[in-house]
Amino acid sequence: MAKVPVATSELVGAFLEAIGYGIYLVVSPQCVTALRRKYASISTITLVYFSTTMFVTFLLITMHIAVDLTRTFQAFTANLDVGGSSELYFATVDTSLNMAKTASYVSVTLLADILVIYRTYVVCARKWWVLPVPLLLFGVDFAMSVWFTWSINKAHPGSSVLLSTVWDRSKYFYIATLVLNWYCTISTDLVISLRIWGIQRALNNYATLRMDNSNSALAIILESAAIYSVALVCLIGTSAANSSTMFCFLNSVSGSHRYFSLTSHRSTPC
Repeated sequence: MAKVPVATSELVGAFLEAIGYGIYLVVSPQCVTALRRKYASISTITLVYFSTTMFVTFLLITMHIAVDLTRTFQAFTANLDVGGSSELYFATVDTSLNMAKTASYVSVTLLADILVIYRTYVVCARKWWVLPVPLLLFGVDFAMSVWFTWSINKAHPGSSVLLSTVWDRSKYFYIATLVLNWYCTISTDLVISLRIWGIQRALNNYATLRMDNSNSALAIILESAAIYSVALVCLIGTSAANSSTMFCFLNSVSGSHRYFSLTSHRSTPC
């Protein structure tokens, strides 16, 4: 099977990211509305935390897509008289735009991971004993993100982007993020969501008007971060196989993580 060029994967990834950003812009006002509804019932500290997280996340997300679109535009419009110029452009890893893209991506990921840990703490009735494992996993995740970002400056110019140590080390960051999300999801949200779904199904046997289970199933899929986890698995698999399609998943993961983090903002009890 023919190998997909890196430039093609980057272009498709930018397109998927634009779709994710559009979803983000649609969902974001709903998160603001949810906070306004809960304004009187939540503490000032919680309100400041959520508001600050949403604002900082918006800046980082916008920065990420702006950098990606700039990179794509430069790759496909500069040096048009040179064959394979777009492929040569993406082969150069140690650039300021790559650094900005990676830094914004890992920052959004870490902010969302903190939110996931907070949800786990709240869902488990604010018991402190649930925090050590997620915090340990977050520490590993943070260390891998620093290592991943720092590696960009150590990349050899002109070498194959797929064989670069940057993307080799990125797998550890993705794995740490996946394990943290799976742990928090399985231990709290997914179990509770499935129990609620089971109760609703049981009530349908006695209710005159049957409840729409499809909406419940959709809510479970979205709030359990199942879409994000599947995208992460695909990203890790393509990265381990040194496949250029990893760049498609890399940008789509950014979009699904944004949507998941915003869904968490809407559903987190305070």
